[in-house]
Parts: sequence; C-alpha cells; structure tokens
Amino acid sequence: MTNHARCPQQAESQYNGKKRGRISGPGSSKDNSKQKKADRQNSRTASENAPLEEVDPDTARAPKCTILSVAEGQAFLEEEAFIDLDEGLDLDVMVGALIQILLTKGMPVAAGYAVRSVALILAQMKIDSVSEALVSAMETKIEGMLAKTAERTLRSMKELADVTTAELKAASTDVATSATQIVVTTTSYRDALKSIPNPNPSPGPTAGACALDICIRAREGIKARQILVDAQIPGKELLPGVSNNGLAEAANSAVRNMDGGAIHSFVSAKRLSNGGILLEMNSKGAASWLGRPDVKPAFLERFAVDAMVKNCAFPLVVQFVPFTFRPDFEAELRRVEVDNGMEADSILHARWIKPPHRRSQSQTCGHIILVISKPAIANRILTDRLLICQKCVYAEKCKKGAHEMSEVPWLGSPVI
Repeated sequence: MTNHARCPQQAESQYNGKKRGRISGPGSSKDNSKQKKADRQNSRTASENAPLEEVDPDTARAPKCTILSVAEGQAFLEEEAFIDLDEGLDLDVMVGALIQILLTKGMPVAAGYAVRSVALILAQMKIDSVSEALVSAMETKIEGMLAKTAERTLRSMKELADVTTAELKAASTDVATSATQIVVTTTSYRDALKSIPNPNPSPGPTAGACALDICIRAREGIKARQILVDAQIPGKELLPGVSNNGLAEAANSAVRNMDGGAIHSFVSAKRLSNGGILLEMNSKGAASWLGRPDVKPAFLERFAVDAMVKNCAFPLVVQFVPFTFRPDFEAELRRVEVDNGMEADSILHARWIKPPHRRSQSQTCGHIILVISKPAIANRILTDRLLICQKCVYAEKCKKGAHEMSEVPWLGSPVI
C-alpha cells in the first residue's frame, strides 16, 4: 500500500477532478470506475508479487501526509480501491472497507485486531439501528392502527348513543302522548254510568246493557236468572241428602206440573253452606215468572213446603241522612220512591248504621244502609243523587261486613 500511496491533498484534488470529469454520462462514468478499480486491483497484485525491498523502519513509521477532512479520507479510500463513491456509502460499505484493510498484506497484528473490532462494532451498530428503526416503525404503525380503531369505536359509540337517545325521546313522547290521550279519553265510573242510554222515556230508571263489559253482562245475566230458596227456619237444610243434580231435577218436576211451566226449566242447582239452595233458570223471563205472587207459593208447595224465596238485593250506603227520616216505617220508604221517581217496591228496607243510642246530642244526621231490589236503580242512585226528607244526599257502594249485612236477606253484586 505504501508503494503507490499518495498525499491526501493530491488524492483529494484528483478526486474532485474525477468528479468533474464524471459529468459526461452515467453509463460511461460507471464503466470507467469499474475499469479503474480493475486496474488498481491488478496494480496491487503486481506490487504484492514484486520482491520486497528493505524499508527503513523509521522512514516507514513517519507519515508522509495528514488527512484532515472527510473528503480527503473518502478520496484516499477510493484511490486505494477500498470504497467506490459511485455506489454510495453506508455501514455495509465501511465494514467491507475495514475488512479489505485488514486483509492488506503487511498489516500489523494489533492494527488488524483494532480494525476487526471496529468492523464488528459497526456491524452491531447497524443491527441496533435497524432494530430500533424496525421497532419505531412498528410502534408508529400500531399507534396509528390503535388511534384509527379508537376513533372508529368512539364514532360508533357516539352514533349508537345518538340513535338510542332519539329512540328514547320518541318513546317518551309516545308515552306522554298516550298518557294525555288516556287522561282525555278515559271516562270515570260515574260518567260511564251516566252515559248509558235510557231507551225508556218514562220517569222510571232503566239502563242499557249494551254499554257494559261483556264479562259483566254475562255475570249479571246469570244473576238475573238465579232464584234463592232458603229454609224458613234458619240453619235448617232443605231436601237433605239430595245432590245438586237431584235438586235441579226436583225443581223441574215441581215446575212441570204448574200452569205455564212447560216452557220454563232449571238448568243448575247448588246447595249453599247455610242449607239454602241457589237455582238457575233457563231465562230471565222464567225467573221473573217464578217471582210472581201467584206462582211463587205454588212452586214452593211442590218443591219444599218449609222454604221461602229470597229476592236479590243491592245495598248502598247513603250518607248524611237527616234524623227526621224513619227507615223502619214502610210509608217513609214509599215516599222516598215517589220523590225520586222509582218503581214501587224498589227499596226493600233501610236501617241506620249507628244505633240511635250511640248518637251524640249535637248530631243531626247519620248514615243509613238502603237495600235496593234492582241494579239499574242502584246505579242511578250512585250516579245522580237521592232526595230524602227534602235533602239531597249521595250514596256509595256498600262493603260487605257482618255489622252492616245482618239484616240483608240476599246480597247480590252491589252494583255494576
């Protein structure tokens, strides 16, 4: 290497001149570089094969020139064919240059180890830099993917929240509208009873069953066909030992032998816990026919001699009735019927809820239980008002209780 080495300043000037001469064309410069490299290799081989001359150690150790810049170093390495600037410089090229220097003949052992160590360090630095670049690229890509995923997730959640909010608002609006419509269109119990058409222009109270619910109409229809037969002696059992089917057959046998009873019949019978018998006829007209004063005794004579027919009653609580009213007088009850336009015998009986001996001296009115024979009349009293002793009073449904119902013969459904 010392036989053909030149001063770095001369190499740099020659390197700059070669750079200026390379402008002619990329193809020609590449060919020229390859040719020069091949010539340098041949020259180096020839110099290596030439006989070695004795060199003065002091002269060999003394440097002939000094490299002070990167350009001078690049020019020197290119001149010695360790690197090729046309191919670019990177860690691989520099490692290859160190390896070529290491293989140069006459290289001291220590210098060889040093060059080898530098080559290995550069190679490790390249691996580390590549690894760091790879990790950084992967982190950047993953962060970008996570950011995009988070953005898409947030966008989807926001859209879902907007849709859910809109649905909840629509549902709440519908509920509010429905509630408003229910409040506006719902009719109270009193108003519903008032709205029942009255086909009878006469003063007598009647109610149209078409306005009632079908279940209520069915239940009331069954009750209108029922007849309650009870023993005259309380607690005595009628026709003991006879089954319900046998009771119905006995009632049909009694009606069959009566005038006009061929078209009427009993469809069922049920024995009650108090010893009475509840009979159901085939029509409402049949029940009305059996309740006639001339038919009822004849039926009881054929069915059970020691029995009586009880009428269905509808008790009402009438509030704040003056004490001038005497419910135990029949004339007082009939006068109430006339004053309120009721049919005769619509009021079965009445009584004070609180006994007279329990009243205070300053008390002027009290509550009574008024037992009505027909549900239509009871409904009319509930919806309108009642005139008793020239005072308008109001009624409500009577709750079934032992202290209130002790004198009621047979309680049906209080009112519809």
